[in-house]
Amino acid sequence: IAPSEFIPLLEETGLIMEVGDWVLKSAFSQVKKWQSESGRKIQISINVSGRQIQNQNFVQTIKKLIQQTHLSPESVTLEITESILMQNLDDALVVLDKLAELGVKLAIDDFGTGYSSLSYLKRLPIHTLKIDRSFIEELSLEENGAAIIKATLALADNLNLDVIAEGVETEKQLNILKQFGCKKAQGYLLGKPLAPH
Repeated sequence: IAPSEFIPLLEETGLIMEVGDWVLKSAFSQVKKWQSESGRKIQISINVSGRQIQNQNFVQTIKKLIQQTHLSPESVTLEITESILMQNLDDALVVLDKLAELGVKLAIDDFGTGYSSLSYLKRLPIHTLKIDRSFIEELSLEENGAAIIKATLALADNLNLDVIAEGVETEKQLNILKQFGCKKAQGYLLGKPLAPH
């Protein structure tokens, strides 16, 4: 079942908090295990729901997981969708500042879909913008989507942010992104979801 099908249901029923906590614990433990087994500093990105960000104990939960797993906070990137940030930017900013103080990295997921002012980018302690897959799906060199991707890359470069293109599924998409100067991408072309082992 695709996340787009079950995440809204979890949000609606309130189960997103329990599932979100389980995901965080599992992800922290798994990346620590990978690091111990490989001797390498492996990084992990974890999607965070709006309800988790709004939870007054969320920062404490992350701090506790860092302490329990002895995981370097820089190994963790928390991904927050742009639309969630826009729902209550001032409150989100307080939480994100506290998370940044812990040392975790922060990414804006689905960037470009929030229909909001870009002024929030200079206020948030973020490290990465993730270009939404909707801009990648029909990517060609001449279309409007290409202009948006180029503009995002330029904006991120000026703000010293990383950019990751989501949903890369064809060589054509990857080659165009490379031509635009995009250095990071994710999608089925590069790697499908795998079991931890």
